[in-house]
Amino acid sequence: MSRACSICTHRDRHAIDRALVSGTANRRVAAHCGVNEASVRRHAARHLPGALVKASVVEEVARADDLLGLAHRLQREALAVLEQAKADGNLAGVLQAIDRLQKGTVLLANLLAAQAPSGAATFADLARLATQRQDRHAP
Repeated sequence: MSRACSICTHRDRHAIDRALVSGTANRRVAAHCGVNEASVRRHAARHLPGALVKASVVEEVARADDLLGLAHRLQREALAVLEQAKADGNLAGVLQAIDRLQKGTVLLANLLAAQAPSGAATFADLARLATQRQDRHAP
């Protein structure tokens, strides 16, 4: 049975990972944290890439949620414009607002389809995802 990585279990692991990601030399990181340089090198090669991928995925999901939130806000604003145009009897404004809503709906469907788990691309599933995400982004 292999030993646990001494860097992964080190109390300063996050600082070590940050130093390695920022390009600090393995030897300098090892000296600063009182660990073996070979341990730092092995940790960087074996464990850091997986941690970076996980962090990248989290960041990508956050950006997608921000984009989705923006799309929902734009849809709400287009609905408000539609209601105002109706109240004013502005038929051209009504048609423009409907056009924007239609384009926004397509955008939302595409965003949701891109984020949907594999096999969840049915309209009902996308509608459920849209409702869940809209609830999260409601003011």
